[in-house]
Parts: sequence; structure tokens; C-alpha cells
Amino acid sequence: MEASETSADYDFTLKALRLRQHFPAPNNPVTAKAMQSLALFGTNHNTKLTTWIEENGGICATYASSSSEIKILFHDTRISDTFEFPPIIMSVAALLLSAGTESKNSNRPAIITVKDILKSLNVKSYGDKRAVIAEDIKRSISILNSIFVTYKEIPNSKSKNISTVSGNLVQLTPITELRDGRPHLDCWSLKLGAWSDLFLTYDKKRGVNWTTTIPPALLEFDWRPQRASENMAKKIGLLVRVFPGGTAIFTENQQRLRVQNLLSLVGELPIPSFSNRNWAHRTRQRLEAALQLLEKDGVFTKAQYEHAPHPRSDSWWAQEWLQSNLVFSTHPKPITTPSGE
Repeated sequence: MEASETSADYDFTLKALRLRQHFPAPNNPVTAKAMQSLALFGTNHNTKLTTWIEENGGICATYASSSSEIKILFHDTRISDTFEFPPIIMSVAALLLSAGTESKNSNRPAIITVKDILKSLNVKSYGDKRAVIAEDIKRSISILNSIFVTYKEIPNSKSKNISTVSGNLVQLTPITELRDGRPHLDCWSLKLGAWSDLFLTYDKKRGVNWTTTIPPALLEFDWRPQRASENMAKKIGLLVRVFPGGTAIFTENQQRLRVQNLLSLVGELPIPSFSNRNWAHRTRQRLEAALQLLEKDGVFTKAQYEHAPHPRSDSWWAQEWLQSNLVFSTHPKPITTPSGE
């Protein structure tokens, strides 16, 4: 079956979203923790603070609050000390979640191709470099298709019912085509996992289930570790602006985060034994460049310190900086449910 012959069977494609420059995103506790978990198992993750632990031949991240417990599980026999998620995986995950959200209204799968992912991310590399990126996209898709999530709602004192939803983060089915008589895979049909029935369906008990959008400029930020400022800007934008897990930044148009909490959120806070004397200075330079990018390209209307200490030579400067507050603001935008309610 050729991918080109299959596209007519689907209501939504990633190409359609790209041409419209409209990328919806499912912002809820499950997607927020899934995206955060991806950020915490990237390059040099063994030197960073993380929530992942080894469990039954795989890795697991658990997040508990007074109202819910969320478990992210990735089971793979290839897990080792040198294993890490491809740096592009958060970008790929955001696009898959976006296409899945758009397709859910039709109750039919979306279609995803490597070519459309490359174009949506505005990848400008060609030849061998583009081929390497394409392979990283395929590997990311394979990993994302293997991530299992469990959401358990903890009842309050008035309710004894426990709501639990388990299943894949995304469900991807390969669509192969023959090239020179051999099967070739760069296309998949996509559906969101069971969590979407809970969070992308209007529920009077919960109130509105929020869906927001991904700024196209954010998708085009570079994800590669060597482009350090853009890489950090992308992670901040995805985790604070697109998948914060709550709605304060949209309903109140503002969110405050300590520098230390932000760095921990995006997987940039090192284990103390790996933080040398120059770590804070280098990280602050990257962070401030990232904040400027996020403002310049309109991801946030404001991404600045409230009151940041100036760099000093004494040993207390880094701790003062880590406790500084950052303020993120965005334009108020209508946030609706897929049902339009």
C-alpha cells in the first residue's frame, strides 16, 4: 500500500495543519508530565536531576499530587547507561499530539509522514544530514509509540470513586509502501491514547478541558544540543506555554517560576556533583538568550526576571540566581474543547 494512495482515507494530516499554520495542542496533566519526562531523558541525562527510575527492564517516571497520580512507563530491552532519547523527540511528540487532537473530532486517524514532520520543523539540512534527522524522527516515533501512561484521579473526601485510565500515549500504525520491491516505512496512521477520552471530551464535573495551540515559531526553534539557546527556548516554550498542565498562564495571562524550578522542569539542572564553578554562568547566558528568543518570536509577550542578581565572584551568587523568579506572560486566547462547548 502506498502512502500517497492512503492519504485520502484520513480527514486530517500534518500537512494540513502546517499549511494552515494552526497546531492545536492538548494541554492537560497527562501530556504535561509526558512532555516533561521526555525532557528529562535527553542528552547527558545521567548528569542531570531526573524523575526517571529503572523498573522491570524499562524506565518509569511517577508524578503524584493531592488530586492525581500519573505514571509514564517506557519498556525497552535496549535501556542502558548510554541510552537516551533523541534530542528531536519533544518536537516530534508535540506534532503527534497536535495532529491527534485535530483528528479526534472526526473520530478517524490522522496520517503522519516523516516528510511532513521535517517541513513542520523547518529542517533546512539536506543530503546525508537530512537522512540522519529522518532516522532520528523514526526512532522518536518508535519510542513514543512504546510509552504507556496511567492516570489515577485521587478522590476527595466527598467521593469514593477512583478514576483510572491506562494506555498508550499515542497509537501509531505503520503504513508501508513498496520501493524497488522492498517495503519502506515513513508513514503512520495516528490516534491518541485512552487519556484523550478523559481530557478531550467535555465533562461538567471537571469543567472545560483545555486545548491550546503551538506557536509555529516555537516548532522551528532548533532542537539540537549544540544550538544550546534555541534548544532551551524550545523546551521552555513547550513546557511552560504549550503543555503547562494547568490553565493559569492562559486565564491569568501570567505565570511565575523560580529559575531553579524552570531548569529542573526542562532537564537542565545538574546533579550537584556535576555542577562545576562555571556551570551557573554558562547556564545563565543560555537561559537569557533563550528568553530573548521566546519574546522576539512571540511565543511569550514577556519572559523576564522579576529581580535577578548580578553575576558576582562570591559563592552565593548562584544560589541567589537559582531562587530568582521569572515571569512569563502571553496574550489571552480563547481556549475551547474539541466539541466547541
